[in-house]
Amino acid sequence: MIADALGNPLSFTLTGAEQADTTHAPTLLDAVTVPQAVIADKGDDADTLVEQIEASGTAAHIPPRSNRTHRREYDQHRYKARHLIENLFARRK
Repeated sequence: MIADALGNPLSFTLTGAEQADTTHAPTLLDAVTVPQAVIADKGDDADTLVEQIEASGTAAHIPPRSNRTHRREYDQHRYKARHLIENLFARRK
């Protein structure tokens, strides 16, 4: 699911539980106009996804996974806003 800065849903896809979120993230990102920032959790920390986000001129605020050898910087203050998407999922459930 992709949401705006206020936590309102913009687009979503339904997939099986065995599919990784990163495989559907590019499709969701294409469904909206170029955002100023993308905030996602560690599960979305994939080089290809981060490169796609940054290539569009968008800032990627995705914390690096613990097994990364090169720790990418991200804005921790902006990352705290990710709770809005978690609240969105809670409301949908």
